[in-house]
Amino acid sequence: MIFKENNNMTLRLMKIFRSVAEHKSFSRASEELEITRPAVSQAITQLEEQLQVKLFNRTTRKVTLTTEGELYYHHVVDILERMELMEEQLKMPFKGPAGRIRIEASSAIAKYFLLPHILSFQQHYPSIEVLLGTNESNINFEESAIDFAIQLGSINDQSIIVQPLAEINFVCCAAPSYLESYGRPQSLADLDFHKAVNYFSSSTGRTFPWPFLDQGELKQVHMKHDIAVNDVDTCLAYTVAGKGIAVLARYLAEPYMQDGRLTQILDQYPIAQQPLNLLYLPNKLENQKLKLFYDWLIKSATEQDL
Repeated sequence: MIFKENNNMTLRLMKIFRSVAEHKSFSRASEELEITRPAVSQAITQLEEQLQVKLFNRTTRKVTLTTEGELYYHHVVDILERMELMEEQLKMPFKGPAGRIRIEASSAIAKYFLLPHILSFQQHYPSIEVLLGTNESNINFEESAIDFAIQLGSINDQSIIVQPLAEINFVCCAAPSYLESYGRPQSLADLDFHKAVNYFSSSTGRTFPWPFLDQGELKQVHMKHDIAVNDVDTCLAYTVAGKGIAVLARYLAEPYMQDGRLTQILDQYPIAQQPLNLLYLPNKLENQKLKLFYDWLIKSATEQDL
């Protein structure tokens, strides 16, 4: 009985430690675990005394892992994931797959691409909880402790597995009010006399060039702008308001082109497709609930017209 109590206490301390390490905050860990902040602090102190090492550097502004804490974190995550997987497998004959999946994507991908897939997935697996976070920057798997990320564009990190999901089509378009005021460009050269609603990178602050194909040759066009945004919905709103020309994903612009609020232009110059990729770390698919979601998304993404 004493062994069982001690074992349960150690697992509890490890779960609290993992939450603090992932959130870098005692307060956010207490919110996630639904316990008081003093209880979190007391648990970390107890764990440090038990291990006889300092796990966190604490200041009034931030909480970071020590070198020993980093090493311990990786072992704790592995132990807890194995324990949670075992619990899921034991429960599965009675209640089906269960647990939590954590995903990150940009707000536009989360809203326009992921939402229908997650809804249909949870209809079939109601005991699986999905935590969907939005992130407009490049995603750091080590810092975020996530299971999957969905990102647009090429990925150069060799430690991450990249699974293509779809190719995103784009259109160049403007509001009729803009075209009435500034005229309709007939060639790529005409774009020098127009202004754009540009999209910029949250991580670099730089605007993205527009990748037109001119008789099969890629031409990167850098547009002048009065406004640049880092959110697709904001870009769409300003374009519909007549503030400039924009390059938008076709699935986003299509309803507005159909009802006349946007007009496609320069359609003789196709815009290079961009790959939409599912990212994850090696060994993630050993977890059954993650493999279920992976298989579901791969299958349903091929049926979606983007």
